[in-house]
Amino acid sequence: MKMKADKIKFCYQDTAVFDELSLEIEKGKIISLVGPNGIGKSTLIKCLSNIYQADSGFVYLDGKNTLSIEAKELAKELGYVPQTQRNSFSISVYESILLGRKPYFNWKVRQEDKIIVQEILEKLNLQKLAEREVSNLSGGEMQKVAIARSLAQKPSIFLLDEPTSNLDLNHQLEVMNIITELAKEENAAVVMAIHDLNLAARFSDYIFLIAEKGKYISGKAEEVFTEENMEATYGVKVEIVESSKGMLIMPIELSS
Repeated sequence: MKMKADKIKFCYQDTAVFDELSLEIEKGKIISLVGPNGIGKSTLIKCLSNIYQADSGFVYLDGKNTLSIEAKELAKELGYVPQTQRNSFSISVYESILLGRKPYFNWKVRQEDKIIVQEILEKLNLQKLAEREVSNLSGGEMQKVAIARSLAQKPSIFLLDEPTSNLDLNHQLEVMNIITELAKEENAAVVMAIHDLNLAARFSDYIFLIAEKGKYISGKAEEVFTEENMEATYGVKVEIVESSKGMLIMPIELSS
């Protein structure tokens, strides 16, 4: 399954958040959307997932306009994980993940659905949390459950909005390792909005930098994360250094 955003434009209160934005997404690859706060990363994720409808331009799945695809069928292809996990009612981890199977059954949960949920619990090492209420989980545990629920949909494309936001270092790496496994083992495409440039550089196949409205820079991390691009985009002078795990972007001082 291949996704393509073709010259999409999205406006908020008559102001363009982004315009003429095009992006192609291939299976088995991780694409990180980066850029300053408020530049439109999360908005783009919502446009790709059909939560928001672009003011112009379209998003396609294998050449088919996503607006013409029934919501239930689209949910079998797109797994969306929002930035904030809300828990307005009591539900167990098992039940939360089972909700990801909703596109595949109507009123009665099938044995196949139960087997898939059990496999996901084991895959993400969530068995001990299966009966715990989601509202009692830590931030890192909650994020794993959200990804597990999305995985239960068996999508070909995962759309993640700030998957490491507000997580400690341990859970950041755990979540990023899970995301990497999704791309490799499930041969799925992963698109994630992320503010941590070093995590993006380490774990992504491609970077899509939203520098400003109408200006987008894409490519490998070393092509996008240059000292010149970082200063122009973030107003900060940086140094690019090499570590045992790849490049690191170190902020040095504000631009004069």
